[in-house]
Amino acid sequence: MPKQNRLSIIADNIEWVLLHVCALFVVFMNGGMWGCDPTINRNLWEFYDEFRIVLILSLLGLLCIHRSFSLSKSSVRLILFITIGLSFYFVFQPSVANKNIYRDYFAITLLLLIFAMSVIKEKQRIWVAFSNVVLVLAVFSLLFYIGGTLLRVFSPLNAIERVWGTWDPDPISNYYYLYYEAQVTHYSGFDLWRNCGIFAEAPMFNAVLCAALASEVFLFKRRSFRKTIIILLTVAIVSTFSTTGLLFIVCLFVLYVLQLNRVSSFIKRHKWIAACFIVVLGAISACIVYLKLQTSQGFGSVVVRMDHAKTCLELWSEHVFLGLGWLETENFMGNAAFPQGLSVGLPYLLYCGGLVLLGIVAIPVAASVFTAYKSKNYKLLSFNLLFILMYFFAAISQYPLLQLFVAYNSVCALDTECAGIFKRNPIVKHTNLKNSLIRKAFTVVAVIVVLSLLGIAANKLKENNSIHKISKVKSTTEIDDSCIYDINDLEIDSDYRSDNWLFIRGWFIQYGVDNDSQTMAIVLVDQNTGECYRLPTRVQMRHDVTNAFPDGTDYDKSGFILHLPMDDLFAGDYYDYDLYFEVQCDDQTTYYDPHISLTRFYEEE
Repeated sequence: MPKQNRLSIIADNIEWVLLHVCALFVVFMNGGMWGCDPTINRNLWEFYDEFRIVLILSLLGLLCIHRSFSLSKSSVRLILFITIGLSFYFVFQPSVANKNIYRDYFAITLLLLIFAMSVIKEKQRIWVAFSNVVLVLAVFSLLFYIGGTLLRVFSPLNAIERVWGTWDPDPISNYYYLYYEAQVTHYSGFDLWRNCGIFAEAPMFNAVLCAALASEVFLFKRRSFRKTIIILLTVAIVSTFSTTGLLFIVCLFVLYVLQLNRVSSFIKRHKWIAACFIVVLGAISACIVYLKLQTSQGFGSVVVRMDHAKTCLELWSEHVFLGLGWLETENFMGNAAFPQGLSVGLPYLLYCGGLVLLGIVAIPVAASVFTAYKSKNYKLLSFNLLFILMYFFAAISQYPLLQLFVAYNSVCALDTECAGIFKRNPIVKHTNLKNSLIRKAFTVVAVIVVLSLLGIAANKLKENNSIHKISKVKSTTEIDDSCIYDINDLEIDSDYRSDNWLFIRGWFIQYGVDNDSQTMAIVLVDQNTGECYRLPTRVQMRHDVTNAFPDGTDYDKSGFILHLPMDDLFAGDYYDYDLYFEVQCDDQTTYYDPHISLTRFYEEE
């Protein structure tokens, strides 16, 4: 193989990996549970810090590969306009609230994405990587949604506590951190679980699914499995039970059909049939909205979105040019009739950034209209219109998915070559048979390695989240003045899979002892047999405990939580367990007795 070909393959593989790493961050930062799980102890802004490092390293890597920028003169002017707009807003926005967040996590991240997109020769490859990541998550979500949530074949690993927006923290089932049972809706007396994937709620999952589906249809064309992938993404969107997602599918179908040569010529000859077709699609859309309004949650969702859009527009009208400040919520919450979180995207961007930030999104989209008219190619325009439809109803203004959309349009909206569909296979770009076989072998090996690692991780997680039988507790310690605890929740509840789920949540501290230096677990002792069981207890962040005891000690990790099925331990009509706190510190294990009997608690309930 010539040296030039070998270098080309290596460079292509490096770019492929870098784009997929960036795409992974863009996807899971779009309201993913990994940033809402107290046991992971990472928030959105910490993930943004890591994402910026990844972007900088990726940009350097891409520059080493391509050694130049690939831009048209018109794209350079558009990027210059966006840069001026970002700077103008930062300098002249009078509100100081969240100004550093805007600079660090929106403006700088957007510019890094633009520079990275400017280096890539084949711009559509970023959406290929994005779609690949979403596809993997969609497959896992459908597997656990059908096999776990619906058919109950799979059991969850554990339950984690979701911390999301203004919702109260609540335990939700976790399937190996690849799928969460985060949302349920009710229709005609039935509980309909919504497929949320790895996200805190279904609309966030729906947003990335819609973006991936639109890119698959309009931005690039795979050589193999294209129809299968489109079907999988469509099924995943339907499983979210999102009205926005269903309307998105209808609009995508219309835009796709209208661009078929046979259909366009047929419409010109039979305009009355086209009119009837539009009426039918309108009726289907009306039925979707009607069915949504028939559920209490669906009706509430529509009312809340209308209220939030109305509130954003009313407040924006008082600050038309620069808005009220990046991610400003105080005025919004004070004026909204339903101040429980945020349910809209584009109106909120207008509220926060006024015409300046709206222009950063709108002008690249408008440029794609000009390019479509000039080139008679409507692929990019169709993608943009669908994304704007999704963005209007999806609260993603603070997430990098919006920044990726703007960055892509900034380098492609005025480029007629980028505006067309990417027909050549964006992954296997070398036509030589030997090179193709090498790439396929590399992919197969990578898949096997990833699946093996996932299997090992799943077994390890299962082991760490299982009930372990331990040796008998020989001695216990009374809780004296040196310790204090509180059980916020302790109950044996019913779940749709099992009659006996144990849920315990609380905190435990020893005065003056940092919780980083000790580990704690819940232990149950059977009073009939004397057998002891250690339960998988996870740390919960409790900043309120540190604030309640201001002695200079960090008690933030004093919280504990567990939520797991207990059929084996609670089988039968009678059981009698005593509960102990197992505290390990400096190779010494102590069992503290809070004098709690589950039997007594259950009988009182």
